[in-house]
Amino acid sequence: MRFLSLIRVDENTGQVPSQRLIDEMTVLIGEMRAAGKLLDTAGLQPATELTRRFVEIHGDEWNVECEVRQVAEPGI
Repeated sequence: MRFLSLIRVDENTGQVPSQRLIDEMTVLIGEMRAAGKLLDTAGLQPATELTRRFVEIHGDEWNVECEVRQVAEPGI
């Protein structure tokens, strides 16, 4: 089963990613790829737990919204 996780960030705030966010996101993405959980930056599996972690890394300084949807498998 595949899922697509959509992260929304208010782009009108003028915020730029902090070095902490960049560093922690780099580690998380590396872990997910190494574990075979991240297919690319458009898909997470299992999406709910990894997406929760992805959103938590942004901390309180970001107003982040996330939507998780299942991706239909070809031929199903």
